Amino acid sequence: MADCPFARCPTEVVHTILSYLDHTSPLSLRALAYTSKDFLLVSSPFIYHTVRIQLDREDHETISTKTNRLYRELEWVNAFSEVRCLIIEPPRYDGKQNSLPSTPIKRDVNALRQYVLDTPSVPCQINFQYSTTTQEADDMWLPIANLLRQLPSLDDLLYGGLHQFAPCLLKAIHENSSSCQLWLNNFKLHSLGAEKIDSHELALLSSPCLYSIKLDGFAHEDNASMYRSLDQENVYDEETICRTVASLSPNLKEIHAHYCGDQAYIPTEEPEEQQNRIEDQITRGSLQYLSIRGDENKTINKETVTMWNDCTDFSALRTLRVTNPLRHQALEFLANDCSFTSLESLELNLSLFATRLAWRLGQFDTPETRFLCSLPLYPP
Repeated sequence: MADCPFARCPTEVVHTILSYLDHTSPLSLRALAYTSKDFLLVSSPFIYHTVRIQLDREDHETISTKTNRLYRELEWVNAFSEVRCLIIEPPRYDGKQNSLPSTPIKRDVNALRQYVLDTPSVPCQINFQYSTTTQEADDMWLPIANLLRQLPSLDDLLYGGLHQFAPCLLKAIHENSSSCQLWLNNFKLHSLGAEKIDSHELALLSSPCLYSIKLDGFAHEDNASMYRSLDQENVYDEETICRTVASLSPNLKEIHAHYCGDQAYIPTEEPEEQQNRIEDQITRGSLQYLSIRGDENKTINKETVTMWNDCTDFSALRTLRVTNPLRHQALEFLANDCSFTSLESLELNLSLFATRLAWRLGQFDTPETRFLCSLPLYPP
């Protein structure tokens, strides 16, 4: 390699070239890496920065086979310490495959968040995560737990499996890298209807690693936004689960909430037995990122916005995204009753107000203008 002109380039130039290949042609980067041990050494931080285990099925044989294949590859190139991000995902129901978030060397939260946003929601009719409370279900994930213990530099674990995040996986990241941030793309709780929250679910909620969750279980039923359970028979109101998460998760910073149905609505009274179990634990969270979206033709009303304001301190939000149309009273509430002193990025759907904008030009006492005037000002 010493006689190769490329090898005599300064380190900064080599890294720039490898970074370009990583973004534009990952296959070319791998082809270059496999030409020599030296090239493999300098390319490994780019090739293995982000790795993925895509599960065609969630059973012991599939998980073991896919994980062992990745384990042997990392062992062969001695790249365990290069892995910064591990993605565990089920097959996409549209037959496509997500592009890996390419974030070499430096961690890029925006790239990871975009990956979460680009991942299609599991269809409502099959969106029920299997519980991992049985020993057999937990043991199924042991190959991945053993892999996690070999990744000393892991910064992010993105999990989108249909099974609930297994106890052995949570134990592995706590033992190996307590600073690892956990992104759960299909978040579910199965014990909200029980007299006591399951010990594993409580450990998961209170984990210092829990950073981001994606909620896909809010379905419109009989004018109530409900959270459907594993058995598809019991439902739990939206406020209960959101308050539970906000109360128990110390480092939770991001929530991506998806609503099924035509509109979001919160019951005026939540079930007494659910409220009594968490009333002593209720505190407001401090989310930095909140995304609210729904199916086509869904509108976001005041009750939904009020519930989220009760669950988390809006003054700590840095990003707020509401991609479905906001109703008049919802925007009024945001303008008059919420504080956004830390807000840096805002995306709102004001399409319901579009037909009135023309004759409102020149009028400043409107929900739209009051809300905009309530936002913090930044220097140019």
